[in-house]
Amino acid sequence: MADTKHFILQPEDLQRFFSLARELLCITDKKGRFVYSNDAWKDMMGYTKEDLAKKNIMDFVHVDDVGSTVNTIKELMNQEQVGCFVNRCYAENGSARFIEWRLGLDGEYIYSIGRDITQDVTEERKKKEAIVYLNYHDRLTGLYNRAFFEEETKRLDTERQLPISLIMGDVNGLKMSNDVYGHREGDHLLQSIAYILKESCRAEDLIARWGGDEFVILLPQTPEKIADIICKRIRKACLEASTETSRLSISLGYATKTKAQEDIMNVLKKAEDFMYKRKLLESKSLRSSIIASMKKSLFEKSHETEEHAERLGKLSRKIGIVMGLTENELNELELLAMLHDIGKIAINDSILTKPAELTSEEWIEMKKHSGIGYRIAQSAPELAQIAEYILSHHERWDGAGYPQGLKGERIPLLARIISVVDAYDAMVNDRPYRRALSHHQAKTELLKNAGKQFDPQIVYVFLESVV
Repeated sequence: MADTKHFILQPEDLQRFFSLARELLCITDKKGRFVYSNDAWKDMMGYTKEDLAKKNIMDFVHVDDVGSTVNTIKELMNQEQVGCFVNRCYAENGSARFIEWRLGLDGEYIYSIGRDITQDVTEERKKKEAIVYLNYHDRLTGLYNRAFFEEETKRLDTERQLPISLIMGDVNGLKMSNDVYGHREGDHLLQSIAYILKESCRAEDLIARWGGDEFVILLPQTPEKIADIICKRIRKACLEASTETSRLSISLGYATKTKAQEDIMNVLKKAEDFMYKRKLLESKSLRSSIIASMKKSLFEKSHETEEHAERLGKLSRKIGIVMGLTENELNELELLAMLHDIGKIAINDSILTKPAELTSEEWIEMKKHSGIGYRIAQSAPELAQIAEYILSHHERWDGAGYPQGLKGERIPLLARIISVVDAYDAMVNDRPYRRALSHHQAKTELLKNAGKQFDPQIVYVFLESVV
């Protein structure tokens, strides 16, 4: 240990030592007048020594914290002990800073050390606010969550708020959107609907996400007629926000509580039942609209054309007739001809329209379209009967196809028919990456691949009886 026997700290040494401190240091008398202050007051708060000499330390304390600060200092002087507390003090620019103080009394003077903890307090407050927000809000849409809605419903369920209307909504097409474009697009659909609900309702209305694709709205002091107007406003906004390739739709039902003794949860159940009835009426029309949009999108973004699909329908129907298919199977065959490549709407445009040969990575992406098309068909009852055919239309007779590697007659018959017709039509029509082949050249290719890529019987029927 150093020898301190002859060490004497001079006033200028003490001043220099204090000037190094980053905390606020000051000595005041018991009336709060400054006797000493360090340079940190200028750096942190913007006050010079001359400013401080003219002021009382209480002049800087936030008006809401004056009382607690005075009481703490009085307690310190009475008990003659070190005090520690936090208050807000005004900086020279008018902003309030959170300062953590440690005070000590020595005779007639109070020695104070102040540490700026504004950032710590702000961050802590933000964390608490974030926790509260997440407890009450749905993270995806920013609307209130079900738990908060149920609690607020109890609070608002009073006679003073009558009539209380409730709207229940169920987003249409969410599953199809998730299956085709992925959950990110499905999330975007939910966020778009949430935005429309907020824009269509009033400030006093309570809007919440009830479940996966369900939303609920509580309308205080709102008769049934106004609830109906709000529902129409929401439907109109969805229609206006929709495009040919992106449809926004939500089935809505409402009910109104008009008597205090009515159970509000029964009213909500009535709104939900009404909504499901609407959904049954709207869903078929909406699915047809979505499928039509998908077809249009497919023809716009790929080399496939509506004329190509129509040619496939006619050619494949002729094969089906020769092979003795039923009328129902013939109808399915025509539908398959139109929609067998529907999964391509989820494939990147740069891959679909690439004029050169695809890379191995691009082929992996391209091959996903049959699985995507299968999921689209599965999600629409009108198309469910052709889902397996869509999945299998790129299988090969020799088992080297995709996605399941089916072989021979394990491949559904309708998928085998489309495979032959699709290949022929592609060969005899121009493509961006090659000129059309002659009928003779296409026939040669079909015969060469009969028993390998194609069902040989179907190739024979097609070449002998159709073309």
